[in-house]
Amino acid sequence: EEVYQKLAEGSSDPAFREALAQLRYTMAEGRLKAGRNKEAAIKFNQSFAAFPGFKTGEAALIKLGHIYLQDKETDNLEETVRRLVKEYPGSDGAMRLLVEAGRAVEKEVPLKAAGLYEYASSITANGEDSLRLIFAAAILYHENGSYAQAEGLLKRYMRNKWLAPGDEAEALYRLGDIQFKTGRKEEGIKALESLMGLKGKIDGMIMAKTKLLLAGERQKVYLETKLAQPFEKTLKKKTKLLNNLLEDYSDVARYGVPDILPEVYFQIGGVLENFRDSLLEAERPGNLTDEEMKEYTFLLEERAYPYEEQAVNAYEKSLAAGREQMAGNEWMEKSLERLVFLRPALYKKKGAGEKEMRE
Repeated sequence: EEVYQKLAEGSSDPAFREALAQLRYTMAEGRLKAGRNKEAAIKFNQSFAAFPGFKTGEAALIKLGHIYLQDKETDNLEETVRRLVKEYPGSDGAMRLLVEAGRAVEKEVPLKAAGLYEYASSITANGEDSLRLIFAAAILYHENGSYAQAEGLLKRYMRNKWLAPGDEAEALYRLGDIQFKTGRKEEGIKALESLMGLKGKIDGMIMAKTKLLLAGERQKVYLETKLAQPFEKTLKKKTKLLNNLLEDYSDVARYGVPDILPEVYFQIGGVLENFRDSLLEAERPGNLTDEEMKEYTFLLEERAYPYEEQAVNAYEKSLAAGREQMAGNEWMEKSLERLVFLRPALYKKKGAGEKEMRE
């Protein structure tokens, strides 16, 4: 190595630098096989430095990247990728390193993985790979609350005119969800209406999720509607909203998508329980005697009870739907909490048992 280094420094012949780079690469591989990663990393760096731009230097940087990947040194990995992109713009090694790094951290640090995928999408020359990486990054940003980044990537993704209907539908669904969550209801509805236009070209799952999302928006109006005087007028309005919502959720349930059934039945239970509460908390007329007020309250309680029974039934269906999947989720947890509240004698011990089982 010393001889080749002196020859490379004292001559303009590139063959000496090439030989030095190859020798150092071989030495680095020996250290890597021996498990001496730090020493191997130094030697791969020296191999690249001996002849930047030469093929051996590219292989050295890729090996160096894999060491950083194995040792979870993400910052060093990204710096290595930048060197690869600068010196070897036609190489796909940089993109592959970023994808592997993203996969390695996706569960633990999803936003970091999203950033790695987004970076990878910007350096690959393959259009299909770039699209896939953009969408993967957008999904991770969306699912982890980085809505601005997700929306920007989804819009870029949908500029491709040749998207398959299923991919376009999922992108529109996620875009609509983001717009609802960020308070842009009209934009969200427009996105989901575009999705609904793909009906017949896509599977039932995305349609069910879309209808569930739209029902959730309509539910907000329902929950804000109070039973005030004149009682019969506001009761009629809220009853109509309730019936429409129940039909919406029943329509979603008919798709039979196992992943969302616990949520659907929980929402049904919630709107029914809200109707019960609205009756019990309804504004009373101001001209009643004490006796008339007691009678009025009794009649409201009598009228409210069936809705409580229906809510309990819906929460039980949520639990049953979750158990069929053999996996707990937040909607089962929430349904069980409501059942413990509404029927404590029946569900308190069951709730403790289910908690122990999950733990």
